[in-house]
Amino acid sequence: MRWNRGKEHFTQAPWHENWVQDGGALMNQCIHNMDLLRWIMGGEVEEVVV
Repeated sequence: MRWNRGKEHFTQAPWHENWVQDGGALMNQCIHNMDLLRWIMGGEVEEVVV
């Protein structure tokens, strides 16, 4: 699954795409989807690969 926001999203507020104030894709765009995947898969995260 790809989480993507257009350029207009990042220009509408000064804190968007700001490393000091923004949480990035994980915190702002897909954290709820990750919770849903954990629920569907029925368990905890065992490994994270970067």
